[in-house]
This record gives sequence, C-alpha cells and structure tokens, in this order.
Amino acid sequence: MGGGRSQLADVVVHTLDIAVPLGIPVDRPAEHWRQTLDWLVGPKARRGFVRRGQPEVDLVADDVDWASGEGPVVHGPAGALALALCGRTAQLHLLSGPGALAFAAWASGEPGE
Repeated sequence: MGGGRSQLADVVVHTLDIAVPLGIPVDRPAEHWRQTLDWLVGPKARRGFVRRGQPEVDLVADDVDWASGEGPVVHGPAGALALALCGRTAQLHLLSGPGALAFAAWASGEPGE
C-alpha cells in the first residue's frame, strides 16, 4: 500500500505503542523519523494510518530537524508527532505551540475537530 515508507511507519508507530507505556526509550536514526513523518503527512497515509480533517498546522519535530505544513506551529519530539498523527494520545502532553490544542483535539478524535 505504500512501499518501504509505510512499512517503516508501521514498525515505528507500533514500536512506540509498546515502548511508551512501558517507559522504554525508542532510539531511531533521525532519517527513520524524517521518512516516517514525511510519509504520515502525505496523501497515502490517509488510507488507514491517518484520519482526515487534520487542522492546518505547522508540525515541527525539534529532535530531528523536520517540519511540515502551514499554520500555527506544533512543536514536539518526532515520536510524539508520529503517534498523534496516527490518533494515539500517549504523548500529546509533549506537544506545545499555538497549534497544539487544535492538533491534540483532532488526534484525540474529539467531535468537530
């Protein structure tokens, strides 16, 4: 469905699904994070990974020098952004910036977001 990037995103996100609740740090090369995030914000990710209706925000992964989008800024670690893009709420508390509340509401699946 998306080649290597979709498979990388799948592995990265599911690794976080397991590691975050257990408090296990996930150390990935910056390029893996950038490729994962690039794929998650692209159109192919909306076929099963990322739901539609994401607010217009500028996502910035401070730890891997990555950014995408336009609008109010949402800062955070790459892992927190990846989880939020996939509708996981475990690390929403790590996101900040003027667009963080709207982005977190969308990621949480709140009605009207």
